[in-house]
Amino acid sequence: MQTYDLHKFLGEVRDILERDGIRPQRGDDQPLPEVAAGMLLRAYGVEPVMNPVDGLRNSMDKPWVDEDESRSSGTDTSR
Repeated sequence: MQTYDLHKFLGEVRDILERDGIRPQRGDDQPLPEVAAGMLLRAYGVEPVMNPVDGLRNSMDKPWVDEDESRSSGTDTSR
């Protein structure tokens, strides 16, 4: 199986866009770059991988407020 670092891939794509004068911006209604990049890699038969430190850093950067609120209000449907 072929693998490729997801964050390296995203950085390379961002560099290419910026080199060509494009400033990447993500809209609220757009998929997360990590999700879209993973789908593209998989479409080419490459399994996206992530450095464990990057994965932990990403999970710490994203607030879990929505999940906490749904649990406290009794609307949590994940159980």
